[in-house]
Amino acid sequence: MFDKVAKWTFLAFMPLYMISQYMFVRGVNMYLLLFHLPRLILFVLAMLLMLKKNNSTFITLMSFFFAYNVLSFVLYAFNGASVSFYIGTLQSYLFPMIFAWFGYRYSNDEKYNKIYLFSCLGCFLVGLYLYFTMPSYYLQFLYDFETTQYTGRDNVTENAILAYSRFSSFFGSSYMVSYLSIPALTISLSYTLNNNKEVNKFWCYFIAIVSFIAAQLCQQRIAMVYSVAVLLIYAFFSLKAKHSSKLLIVYFVVIVVFVSVLGAIGTLERFDVITDNMMGRLYSMDINSAMEQRTVQYRLSERATWWSYIVGLGMGSCGGMAREAGLIGVTDGEWVKLFYEMGLVGTSLFIMIILTSLARSLKHFRLYNIEFVVIVYFLAAGIGSNSLTMNIPCAMFWYCLGRIWNQNYYLTKKRIFDNGN
Repeated sequence: MFDKVAKWTFLAFMPLYMISQYMFVRGVNMYLLLFHLPRLILFVLAMLLMLKKNNSTFITLMSFFFAYNVLSFVLYAFNGASVSFYIGTLQSYLFPMIFAWFGYRYSNDEKYNKIYLFSCLGCFLVGLYLYFTMPSYYLQFLYDFETTQYTGRDNVTENAILAYSRFSSFFGSSYMVSYLSIPALTISLSYTLNNNKEVNKFWCYFIAIVSFIAAQLCQQRIAMVYSVAVLLIYAFFSLKAKHSSKLLIVYFVVIVVFVSVLGAIGTLERFDVITDNMMGRLYSMDINSAMEQRTVQYRLSERATWWSYIVGLGMGSCGGMAREAGLIGVTDGEWVKLFYEMGLVGTSLFIMIILTSLARSLKHFRLYNIEFVVIVYFLAAGIGSNSLTMNIPCAMFWYCLGRIWNQNYYLTKKRIFDNGN
């Protein structure tokens, strides 16, 4: 009974989250019923899962890392930060982490990936309509989001939003689309190359196209570049597996749909603005200049002490809320923030989790190509953004880590491939 409740709550969470977010844009707050309540249930269920006995090295390491983050609360007595930073990070960082346990326990089949794909598809399609048409209620939502998230910014006007906003669907932040689009693109492309029965091939191609467009329009440099890399990776897999006809179909459909979309929106006034923004973003693909904008934040050594290098300053003490409060914090560099918050002890635990998982996924790459590609994306994104502190979208990172160690999933996938997938 416990496993059934846990699995179905876990499977239903992503669509409920999407619905609650869209309803909020329309002026209806359903977070309590559709988001906060399921999240509370999942958190309780995850705590119970942690108490179950198992011999998995991954689960042991994850449990230590999770506990270390929770117990880092005591460091707030010495770090000069507000306890509200810690509380705020519980939902944006600690909650997504529990998906590692759900990936480890409830990923034997492809149901979660299927639900994830169609949740993302709905998010992107609705978001594209909002982005290109900019109805008044959506424009008001973006205005409210900008003025709430960036207090003190004096150029937040409706005209500025129309001119410079990136594709953020109904989230307000283009980072959210970035962290949803790459996993959706990866999963859908991988499914085009196997006999997966959960998702029809047509939907795989369609979701891949829409996800690629979303990754480009969000104008996050890492997403724009990585989405092209994902296309090339699976194009190579297609040729290697002698699926060249599938490869041609994918590119033919991508070209036809992309040209059709450009032709359809070319008559809209916003098309020229969005095109100019896209081209400007492509011209700014300079790693050096991008990092120069971020290294200004990497001055946390001014807050560090000899003991904090070992044990850290505590979860949440060096992130976005710290910067908003006037302390030195990092909003564009997950790994710098991780080190100063968790110190050498916590960072070492995290590195062990990542290295062991990547090693296993590389060893069985044909089985874990989705998980490997998604994990590497979040790791790469963490160089210039707080990729693991973006609430629900980063849950896929932890889910993939857990799935790599799900022995039942491994045996099922291996049997399918050995039988000549």
